[in-house]
Amino acid sequence: MDFIPSSIVLSVVDAKLRLEIGVEKMLSKVLEPLRDRYDVILIKTAPMLGALNINTLPAAYEVIINNGKSANAGDDGPAGFINDSEEN
Repeated sequence: MDFIPSSIVLSVVDAKLRLEIGVEKMLSKVLEPLRDRYDVILIKTAPMLGALNINTLPAAYEVIINNGKSANAGDDGPAGFINDSEEN
């Protein structure tokens, strides 16, 4: 198992990527040679829609999106979470 920690430098990379055209698949191209070495490549992104996060979508075979629902929000999905949040 290998880990690559995040860095504050990524905020600069995100800003520079926004200025480039056609970089949406850059991460996919970087990861391609590594796919045979790993069973799973897990990429945790920040909760925002920046250029780095947009790059993760074409690179992924599967995506898990956390909707922020808490354990006590009930069983009615995101709508229930929003209603519960407004009540508190």
